Amino acid sequence: MWATDRRIDALPVPLLKLAPNRDLLIANEAVRRLLLIDGVESVSLSDLMDGFGRSVNDWFYRSAFGLGQPQSEFLLLTRARSETFVKVTLSQILEQGVQ
Repeated sequence: MWATDRRIDALPVPLLKLAPNRDLLIANEAVRRLLLIDGVESVSLSDLMDGFGRSVNDWFYRSAFGLGQPQSEFLLLTRARSETFVKVTLSQILEQGVQ
């Protein structure tokens, strides 16, 4: 549904869909503008953001695979034109009854 639903692209809220290996699968227009990317091919979350105190990879792994409560994190965008911080929250979604 995400890949074909153009309503997601029109939302003013930046939304990403990530693979378990942190690769971007879907990025709506708002997040593409924020992250200065044209598409999601060969782009990983860790290519775009840095964490504070722990790596983005560690935070993602612990949140995505249930090793603690999913948490929001403030992250630094690495491709921004100026120092830009974002608050990122991960949550699992169901697609066709599967997480």
